[in-house]
Amino acid sequence: MGYDISYHAIGKDEISQWYFKPLKLAQKGDFEAIAKIAREAGMDEFYVEKYADGFRSALQYGTQGIFNKTHGFHLAVAQGYFREYFYTRGTAFSFLAEQSSKFKPYISDWREVLPAEFLAEFSGEIHNEIVENYCCGAYLGADGVQKLLRDYEADGEIKEAIDEFYAQNLPVFLNALNLAAELEVGLLEATEVVEPNPIDLNRSESFSNLFNCDTQGALIYAEIAAQQIGEAMQRDKAGGGNRMVRENFTLRGEKRDEKSSASRGVNAAGGSAIETDGGSTVQADGENSVPCSGDTIEGGSENSAAEDHEDETSAGGEKSLFGKIKGLFK
Repeated sequence: MGYDISYHAIGKDEISQWYFKPLKLAQKGDFEAIAKIAREAGMDEFYVEKYADGFRSALQYGTQGIFNKTHGFHLAVAQGYFREYFYTRGTAFSFLAEQSSKFKPYISDWREVLPAEFLAEFSGEIHNEIVENYCCGAYLGADGVQKLLRDYEADGEIKEAIDEFYAQNLPVFLNALNLAAELEVGLLEATEVVEPNPIDLNRSESFSNLFNCDTQGALIYAEIAAQQIGEAMQRDKAGGGNRMVRENFTLRGEKRDEKSSASRGVNAAGGSAIETDGGSTVQADGENSVPCSGDTIEGGSENSAAEDHEDETSAGGEKSLFGKIKGLFK
């Protein structure tokens, strides 16, 4: 499968305030104190509950495993409750740095970013790049964000490489970078925090607050998918009989996780489908390998979402913050 990349503007202090401090409170069973952090930030009460309850899920990770797939991923999810975040299909800064080593100096070492108390207890792996789906990747500290913008604006080889790599997603990445620079914070990348459905954006999903996700990247993805669907229909009329799945929609610069794709396969019954004139099917994959309950937003506002919300519980009987919130891209 490909990667649904998101960019999250968050500072080093906010990493502690929005995730590691609440994690400590959760370990003490003080979920009301976690809710207070969200309320003081002006969060809607519906998301206050989701944010606080989610740390019940975070408790399961302990001090081992892979940071990027556990605490790191949930850190990106937590940011999405407090601030706008940005989506691009397939274009992660990690992948750019993998292609060209001149971008690696902009990336901070997680061990210099994470709280010392957490590092003293954590014995698992920590990577400074995306390792697979559903994880966090590179973190550009505040200084790295500012330097990257300066180097980009110098109109040299850095700008040329970024323009070529991000291609149609360039405006979205620059918006994320500029927001982080304006706030004087860092920029975190993650995968599958938000998963747009390019066939029907109303069926897009997010582990965080979907309404805080900038819509431009999803609209670009949907436009590219529509073009590829049109091409598939033309081939079908010519006798090709092709069938497309969501993972087959590709954008320039996109990297694919072949290992994850092979292991997960495609859930043909889980997504929406369009039948072409020739009888072939265009399938939007609705599968998600992360076990969690979901919430549906039927209306077009956060208030209606909260009013219509029905509490769902995880297999363990506890509500989960990281249960998906499905809704409308405004």
